Amino acid sequence: MKKTINSSHLPVVAQIKVNPTKERYQLALENALELSDEFDQKPLNDLLAEAEEKIIRATLKSCKGNREMAATRLNISIRSLYYKLQKFALE
Repeated sequence: MKKTINSSHLPVVAQIKVNPTKERYQLALENALELSDEFDQKPLNDLLAEAEEKIIRATLKSCKGNREMAATRLNISIRSLYYKLQKFALE
């Protein structure tokens, strides 16, 4: 059985709000995979980009727009966060 992530599972991934870590991302993605045994039309890269954007939005919201704090909670550099903000047009 092939497991895929479809866009309806992304809210599960986006629920990570406080101090997300790689392990928590992995767990959220595994949970999303378990929710579906159907095929999806979107490529994995698109689904991951959507999930990443939602996680960044949620983290920025929980940090009240403080980008340094958001970068720290996401465990990425501030430069990486700025790149992702530009990539997803969140500036």
